[in-house]
Amino acid sequence: MKLRKKLLLAGCGILFVIALFQCVASSNNSIKTLKLEKDFNTIEIQNLTEKIVINKQADGKWTVSEKQYDVNEAEFDSILEALQNIQLLEKVATANSDLAKEKYDLAEGKVITVLVKNGEEVVRTVKVGKASSTNFQTYITVDDSNDVYLVNRNMNSLFSTTTEDLRSKIIKEFKAEDITSIQITKADSDWTLSKVQDGETFVWQLTGVPGSIDVDSEKADAWVKSFETFVASSWIADNKLPQATKELTCTVKTNAETVTFDVYSNPPEIEGENPQYFGSCSACEYVFNLPSYTFSRFSKDPSTFAK
Repeated sequence: MKLRKKLLLAGCGILFVIALFQCVASSNNSIKTLKLEKDFNTIEIQNLTEKIVINKQADGKWTVSEKQYDVNEAEFDSILEALQNIQLLEKVATANSDLAKEKYDLAEGKVITVLVKNGEEVVRTVKVGKASSTNFQTYITVDDSNDVYLVNRNMNSLFSTTTEDLRSKIIKEFKAEDITSIQITKADSDWTLSKVQDGETFVWQLTGVPGSIDVDSEKADAWVKSFETFVASSWIADNKLPQATKELTCTVKTNAETVTFDVYSNPPEIEGENPQYFGSCSACEYVFNLPSYTFSRFSKDPSTFAK
């Protein structure tokens, strides 16, 4: 290839990179971010199904509902980000008439209203309308303005949430290294995996099983680590366990506490599906539905710990 042609192609490449950079820079400059700098301790969401109240407690923890349920951190972080950094893509209209409000679902009966408050002071109001045709942006108004903006997030989907969705599903958390024993008690068996000292180290030991099993430490460690976090599939609405068959009791001990889980089951509603599992925990005041994979964690066959 001739030198002149090489230089021409190189120049075209450089111009393309410059044009691309300018395009990206121009796009970024067109986005205006409304940051919320003021402190706040309450978020009220009035959507089409319920009013949700999220409060910051004295210890800094956020809770949802007057019953002060812990929040689902992932869901709540998305809400915080959406309210503290609103990215305005463009102004599309002024909603100073009922017709304009109807067009963007900002009219009464369709709009979602979000109030961010510090005490009784409202520090930010967001009225959320419909999502755009791409489903990645939303039409909103902010504070007292009637200007309708397209924003870079599906805020309609985000705020069409429920108290149940915002409530944390965590039942109990442990640190694996703190667990000293796990006991599984069923109608026909009762065995325990315990951490015992062997010279200068600790090993796992099985008791309550037929014969003697030499425990594989890696298998035991993996099972114990699976006990670090217990998550409900959902909370039982009236906080009352249904009539069910008791499957087992699991007792987890650390140096600081003893925690028991009672697990129950009912046959599946549809033939061929997994049974329904329910539970209670001594460290949690609410009863819950359990996913089948959590039940399988409890119903471990002790012989699988063998080397």
